[in-house]
Amino acid sequence: MFERNKLVPELMVTRLDNSLVFWVDCLGFKIAYQRPEDGFAYLDLNGAQVMLEQVDPDAGQWLTASLSKPFGRGINLQIDVEAVTPIMERLARAGFPLFGNAKTTGIERQMWKPASASLSFRIPTVISSGW
Repeated sequence: MFERNKLVPELMVTRLDNSLVFWVDCLGFKIAYQRPEDGFAYLDLNGAQVMLEQVDPDAGQWLTASLSKPFGRGINLQIDVEAVTPIMERLARAGFPLFGNAKTTGIERQMWKPASASLSFRIPTVISSGW
């Protein structure tokens, strides 16, 4: 059974269909819930969740300021995944570039989606940090 997280970011997008290609086909998210008539999709990737909503000036959407591209400036979403390499390969095939000289370690790679937020993918590990 699908369980919603207690905190799920909602990202405004220009075209939901284009964004679904990126999030579903490239990143591997599944559509958990969708209202196509409202330009809305709720996505899930093994518990990592995000909502996408298409901007519609006539829909009475709650916006805190006027939107200007690129949307999502300044936000970084870290997504825990089972494997990073297949995602990077799908992004490369689809023509999405890595951010500059993206840092790559054994467990994390960062990429940048044009006109949106920064995303980083991490394979969860046990870290003894004393926190």
